[in-house]
Amino acid sequence: MDDHGESAALCAGLSGALTEFGHRLMARVYYADTDFSGVVYHARYLEFFERGRSDYLRLAGVHHTELAEGKH
Repeated sequence: MDDHGESAALCAGLSGALTEFGHRLMARVYYADTDFSGVVYHARYLEFFERGRSDYLRLAGVHHTELAEGKH
């Protein structure tokens, strides 16, 4: 896939896109996510990871309630 096609596919859904290697999610980094030097603050990475995990499960058709019940 060329760069333009890949960008279009990634922006197609708010939950990202499943790929042959897993999941890709575009995330905007806001000023509030950074420290005084303009680098993403280390604790914010956990929020980005959780957003990616939740969206990956959503795209895979797995609901959080099913995970809590031990169905997956």
